[in-house]
Amino acid sequence: MSNSDRHSVRKQAISAKVADAKTTGLRSLDGKKIAIHLVVNGKERFVQGEGAFGLDARLGGVLRVHCTAIDEDFELLICENEWQGEIKSGEAFGCDYVLRLVMPSK
Repeated sequence: MSNSDRHSVRKQAISAKVADAKTTGLRSLDGKKIAIHLVVNGKERFVQGEGAFGLDARLGGVLRVHCTAIDEDFELLICENEWQGEIKSGEAFGCDYVLRLVMPSK
């Protein structure tokens, strides 16, 4: 395989990853390992967990992410109809995907 062929194959693989991340919805994170980048009052924290998507009678579609941290375990709920963030590849974090959640300062 020539260098130009390798470059073309590599470029196509990167394009496919970017396209996949752009079209990924919360429903497709069910059973996936997820990194969450939390920004609260300007302080950043990364946590990891496993996603479980389900339907709630009051909230609609909800992604539940059970996170295990050094000091405690907790669960984050992300409502599908309110989610406006980006879902990106989590390869750099050893996960399937990464979500960024920013909580505005009061």
